[in-house]
Amino acid sequence: MLEDPTGELDAPFSSPAASATSWTEVDKALRAAEIFWLATVRPDGRPHTTPLIGAWLHGALYSQPAGASARSATSARTRTA
Repeated sequence: MLEDPTGELDAPFSSPAASATSWTEVDKALRAAEIFWLATVRPDGRPHTTPLIGAWLHGALYSQPAGASARSATSARTRTA
């Protein structure tokens, strides 16, 4: 059986008293989510975020990307690179 992932915080980007969220809590939030946010970077370096309808099931995110969206174009470039 695989162990649950362990989160780590990057100190320069975290509050001194912050602590990583447990995997149990992360999994619970993902199972309850109806919309996920996908963040990518455009070819010119600008960020691109878009809502993504999906389902978190057995530790994996399942979704269906839209046809000719920027997300699909970015995914296609990533697969061929």
